[in-house]
Amino acid sequence: MVVVYLGLLGLLAFVMGAAVLGIWLRKHPSKANAERSGRIMHFLFFAGLVTPPLIGIFYPGLTHLDGLVGIHPLPWKPFFLSAGIILAIPGLYFFGMSNRSLRELGSGANAFRLTKQIVERDVYL
Repeated sequence: MVVVYLGLLGLLAFVMGAAVLGIWLRKHPSKANAERSGRIMHFLFFAGLVTPPLIGIFYPGLTHLDGLVGIHPLPWKPFFLSAGIILAIPGLYFFGMSNRSLRELGSGANAFRLTKQIVERDVYL
């Protein structure tokens, strides 16, 4: 149950951080403050919304999360599993290509180093 509470706490931290940083940035608008708040938001995103589900996959385990919150798991259907894998392939392609474009053409990287130029080629056409 700790994993569920950790996920809810991460979601709450992300939402509260977005609200507080949004108000702060409106009161102190500048490029430096926008970069600073962007970095903080990226940290809150990864720490609050990505890390708890990753922890949940390993403890208590992906197949035990349903029972932990008291719902019945969905049955494994080969059609939906194969459809999900097939749909994940273009998503992973666009993820990789967009990050490569931001690194090479925008002089930055998505979520880590803010881009210095607008990227208007490759997957951003």
